Amino acid sequence: MTLIPRLVTCCIFALLIGCGFHLRGQTSLPPQLKRIYLQSETPFSLLTLQFQQTLKTMGVTIVEQRQAAPITLRLMADTFSQFATGTSTTNQLTTYTLNYTVSYQLLDQQGKALIEPRQVSINRSFTANNNQMLGSTNEQTLLQQDMRREAAMQILNQLNAKAIMKAITKPTANEDQ
Repeated sequence: MTLIPRLVTCCIFALLIGCGFHLRGQTSLPPQLKRIYLQSETPFSLLTLQFQQTLKTMGVTIVEQRQAAPITLRLMADTFSQFATGTSTTNQLTTYTLNYTVSYQLLDQQGKALIEPRQVSINRSFTANNNQMLGSTNEQTLLQQDMRREAAMQILNQLNAKAIMKAITKPTANEDQ
C-alpha cells in the first residue's frame, strides 16, 4: 500500500518539473543576462531598488559601467494611476483600481536597442473605508510594493521569451567583421 502513494507523488513531481513549473520568484535567466548593467532614469526609485534586489537574489551580477556588461536593462519609466470604480450606497466604502505601468528596453554595449521598448502593466483593486483612511493608505502602500515586485518578475519572465533570446544572441556588426 505504501508503494502506490509514493508512485503517485513521484508522478506529480515529474509532471510539475516537465511542464516548466517554477516557484514564484524562481525564474532562471539566460547566461547572457547573468552580468548586466541596470540603467534607470530614477536610480534611487523604489522600482530600481526592487530590481537590484531581485537580480541579486537570482545570482545576477550588476555592474557599475555599461561597458562592463554585454547587456543593459534600461528602466525607462514607471507610473502609478488610481481611479475610483465604485462607491457604496452610504458613501462609506469606495472601490479603487490601482494601475502600475513600467516601460523597459534592452540595449547592447554600445547603447543600441536590442528590442523596442516594452511595457508591463499590473492592476489591483482595493476598497477604502472613508472612516478609516489611515488603514486604506497602508493597504495601498502594501499593494504598490507588491505591484513593483510583480512588475520586476514579469519583466524577468519576458526576458526569457524566444524573440528576446534571439535578439540577445544575434551577432552584432562588430562580431561579423
